[in-house]
Amino acid sequence: MTRQAFALFCDDVRTEDNGKKLFIGVYDEGLLVPLLPAKLSKLMVVTYVATPMEDPLQKLCLLVRRDGDVIVRMDVDKHSLDQAAATRKSDQAPSQIKINGIITLPNFSIEKESLIDVVVETERETITAGVLRLSCQPAELPAPPP
Repeated sequence: MTRQAFALFCDDVRTEDNGKKLFIGVYDEGLLVPLLPAKLSKLMVVTYVATPMEDPLQKLCLLVRRDGDVIVRMDVDKHSLDQAAATRKSDQAPSQIKINGIITLPNFSIEKESLIDVVVETERETITAGVLRLSCQPAELPAPPP
């Protein structure tokens, strides 16, 4: 197995009493707004990274970029990586170490159509985890009366 990464974009993430995560308002390939500029109260970016047990991560950095420019950088410290490898959850495949990160982008402004992507950097590779297209789709105006 090679290392894998996946990113999910949504309006909110909530945790139930039993520990389950609820993803509210998940965006598929694009986020459409009726008018530019637009502002969201927040945009959540949830990233999962999996690596084989025999190949634990030595370095992990999550980058959220807008049109190639880094808007958020989240470095995971070595202690946390070692702890994830040592305390693998029982619901995971025995051959994997899984790590996730949740990034909140508060008061997220959309000034123009653009691309948001999530990149995972490790000690030896860069993996694109997900892409979200920000687009404007104006509401259709009613047809003029005849």
